[in-house]
Amino acid sequence: MTNRSGSRLGCAARAALAGAAALAGLAIPGDARAQTGGVAAAVSQRPAVEMTPEAQRAQPMIDEGFFQARVGNHARAIEVFRQALAADPRNRRAMFGLGTSHIALEQYGEATNILQRAIDSDRTDYFALNNLAWLHATARDIRFRNGRRSIALAREALMIAPMDYHVWSTLAGGYYIAGDYAKAQRAAEEARRIAKASGLAEAGVQEYELQVQRCRAASEAMDILE
Repeated sequence: MTNRSGSRLGCAARAALAGAAALAGLAIPGDARAQTGGVAAAVSQRPAVEMTPEAQRAQPMIDEGFFQARVGNHARAIEVFRQALAADPRNRRAMFGLGTSHIALEQYGEATNILQRAIDSDRTDYFALNNLAWLHATARDIRFRNGRRSIALAREALMIAPMDYHVWSTLAGGYYIAGDYAKAQRAAEEARRIAKASGLAEAGVQEYELQVQRCRAASEAMDILE
């Protein structure tokens, strides 16, 4: 699993900001591959509805924040996203970007708070659901790891986006740390299947293949022990 980080934050790291390439499930705005791992899918799209004056003021800062995140400058991205939220406190794209950059810098407390705030403001925001699930599945600080919470969030995201391979990768990560390796393998295989069908580049598909292998090895080891 890799997030959008490099180590696969789950196996759907797509939205997880290019700098966090260890998170497969992480979703990062504007990054089509968004790392293998649960961090959501391309999230850089602009709102389809007419923007409020506050949202209009925040938009250039949000675009700048996502750019900084994609090039790995998460500290700067956090500064810009905070400026955007000062201009438009309810802007969910700014919340999402801020939370994802905090994940990339392993600032898990801040990431949890802001992503939960985004989710509370819109329960259909599967990008935020996915990336928070990815955090709970892959955080280096074990205080923030929570398999059951990760699974619940990823399943909720899948109800909204059942064909997003990042979310399936994140679900695999949740099952993996919860010790349910057979389900982790099946979820990882689904992430790989959808990634292939979507035309993801071979290098990206390979990240999901590695997640499948990891889950399979753990599942087979448990079968032997049992």
